[in-house]
Amino acid sequence: MSARQIRVLIVDDHPLTRETVQTMLSILENVVCVGSAATGREAYLLAARTRPDVILMDVMMPTVDGIATGRAILRVLPRTSIILMSGETGANFHWREALPQAHAFLTKPLDLQELQTALQQATSL
Repeated sequence: MSARQIRVLIVDDHPLTRETVQTMLSILENVVCVGSAATGREAYLLAARTRPDVILMDVMMPTVDGIATGRAILRVLPRTSIILMSGETGANFHWREALPQAHAFLTKPLDLQELQTALQQATSL
């Protein structure tokens, strides 16, 4: 009997990052990418439709950032886990204060082992 699959939504405004993260997810067992979004609005709509277990969310996106998007999504999907990510090392700032419901903060480029650990921790709650 196989373990339950972790359904992940990728949110990043850079197409190459979304593609790279999707490739990384395909390597992991019991993880499936249910979609990817380039904007906060797109992420909100896609999350409502796909109901992912975890959202990998870039902090710094144009128009609506990952923190505001995460808050909006968690209002309608409170059981969804959010893992924040950013290429800006300074973005690690005070993410727990900005979005206390987030489960982890990963620095891009992502490390496969760190990603796997964060996904496991976010879904074992």
